[in-house]
Amino acid sequence: MATTITTQAEQQTATGDLIPISIIRTETVLSKLPIHNLAKTGNVEISVSRRNAHGVTDLEWEVSYNAKYGQPRQLAYKLDTLVINRRIDEQRRPLPKLLKLGSLNQICGDLDLNASGKNVNNLKRAILQNAGAMITAKLSYRATDGGQKRLEAVFTRYSVIFTGERLPNGKQADGVYLIFHEPYWEVLNSAPVRPLDYEYLKQLPPAPQRFYEIVSYRMFAALKNNYHVARLSYSEYCTCSAQSRYYEATPVKKQMYKVHRPHMQSGYITDVRYEETVDSEGRPDWNMYYIPGPKAQAEYTVFQSRASLGQENPELAPAGEPGREEGEPNVVEELVRRGIGRQQAVKLVRAAGAGASLRILDQVEWGDYVIAQSSREKFHNPPGFYVHLIRENIVPPPHFETRRMKVEREQAHRERNRAAQKRLEQESAYREYLAREVQAYIVAPEHAAEYEGVIELKQKELTRHYRSLALCGKETLREVAAAAALAEISGRLAVMSFDEFCAGAQQAVLPFRH
Repeated sequence: MATTITTQAEQQTATGDLIPISIIRTETVLSKLPIHNLAKTGNVEISVSRRNAHGVTDLEWEVSYNAKYGQPRQLAYKLDTLVINRRIDEQRRPLPKLLKLGSLNQICGDLDLNASGKNVNNLKRAILQNAGAMITAKLSYRATDGGQKRLEAVFTRYSVIFTGERLPNGKQADGVYLIFHEPYWEVLNSAPVRPLDYEYLKQLPPAPQRFYEIVSYRMFAALKNNYHVARLSYSEYCTCSAQSRYYEATPVKKQMYKVHRPHMQSGYITDVRYEETVDSEGRPDWNMYYIPGPKAQAEYTVFQSRASLGQENPELAPAGEPGREEGEPNVVEELVRRGIGRQQAVKLVRAAGAGASLRILDQVEWGDYVIAQSSREKFHNPPGFYVHLIRENIVPPPHFETRRMKVEREQAHRERNRAAQKRLEQESAYREYLAREVQAYIVAPEHAAEYEGVIELKQKELTRHYRSLALCGKETLREVAAAAALAEISGRLAVMSFDEFCAGAQQAVLPFRH
């Protein structure tokens, strides 16, 4: 039975009043798996093993720690997600092997910490805890080029060089540097990325922050597919966050209430409901259903605008891709690349007004096509032509399909295919539903004689109209007659129509009824 653990938070937030979203893109492979111990006390054992539907182990993940520095905890987690991931996001691909983080004082500032001696020492220890975390991994993932990659290694993610120590080139380090180790570096360069709101990450405590990283996958998918809720199992959350797992409802609700509360207050989620279930080993578990709030909706809108120029899913947009900034294409850079002065490009974009980025890029793309039809050497003043198209707001002719239009057309085609597939699945499920209803009817003792009577009647009708059926044998004749009897009986029963069945199945996605 589903129970509500929180009521809808009292919020003043509306979508238009949300704090502007600052996007950070993080890889989607290793970030799904736990490394840090987010508890303030005690140690945790991180060991994950998962089997696929065929019983074959398709994921192994284990983390061990340097005994001298201990397990990386909350500060180390914040350092990884807010500082190191930010520095990585700022780089082009392929990443440099050597990455500068800045001085310890600067990193304290990035984490909103006073650069006191204690905080600096704690930060240095957290860096060493992260560097000392040894990962044993066996997993596969899909790369940005669509190919399948395999990670099977025992590794630490990076080495650390502190200020004043020697860099690989022999120079003295002017700050804290990381040297990426090969397995981690390979994943960072080839894994898809996903968008998160950086400013929102910063303000969250560690456990709610980790929850945001985990649930954002499901939330984005729910909004993309127009689902009313996003589902995450409690056991999966505990596995991915390395949180203590409970097997009774009361401690589960108490634990998750603290995790959910900041997201209810921010408007990321508006309601949370639980459905009791069991995991693959038969242990108590709960499916957690989240209703997206205005903040989640706003994030989705911004992330989709980032995806509109050629990436169906922003999780697959290559990190460091030029021309993308804060959810909008960097039109200025596109114009500069075509020979327009930077100051003039800025003026053109500003004069076009807010929301004109996609229109300008369509115009520029058409300009590319027109110039290519002639010879660029013979085309007089190409930059001036682009400026003219934008100033006069000359739109491409209807027959010209821009890359953005092509993406939208192909996406619409995929949506139609998905709709057709969904229809087939619904029809199959409806046939199974009818079969169950009829079967339940005919096995009832009071209806057995009726069923046999209908079969006998159908056998007579079949032999009268199709004499050759009698030559096929009694078993075949009865099989055909039984199928006809089931069809007739189903017509007598008070069953749902196909539309009613589909509507009921849609409501069944929301298991909130008591």
